[in-house]
Amino acid sequence: YETQVKCADGSVRDFVFYKSTYLDHDGKVTGLLGLMLDITDRKKIQKHLEESEEKYRSMMESMNDAVYICRSDLTIEYMNPKMIEQIGYDATGRFCHEALHDLQVSCPWCVFPEVINGETLDQEVQSRHDGRTYTVTNSPIHHKDGSIAKMTIYHDITNRKRMENELILA
Repeated sequence: YETQVKCADGSVRDFVFYKSTYLDHDGKVTGLLGLMLDITDRKKIQKHLEESEEKYRSMMESMNDAVYICRSDLTIEYMNPKMIEQIGYDATGRFCHEALHDLQVSCPWCVFPEVINGETLDQEVQSRHDGRTYTVTNSPIHHKDGSIAKMTIYHDITNRKRMENELILA
């Protein structure tokens, strides 16, 4: 079981207690074996990790821009709600070229090789699906295991482009 213990120095620390009885040859309890393990630091790290994860998850989910993260094998490992809304379903686990562009092979314009080399690339594209214009930013994400993923952010600039065109024509 876990509990908090007030230590001699006045600090309160988290401990997990393990206990077990041991028996003699006749099966009678002859003793008790106990172990106390200080898990205070582990619990602090776990709490910090949970808070950090919640902060980043809430940031991604509250964005107005569509975002997805793609592994080096080109499978989607994350989509924020706006991206799911934009394509109509959660394509996590599917190849990005299939889910986003209805292609059976990697996109001819794929920038993953540049991103894996540490580049962040911005492109202006017009979507075949909805006709809107986006600034698409592709950035590397470095994982602890050494792998690199690609985060792609679609920022809708359709209204800005329309206003720019109206100014040019005026």
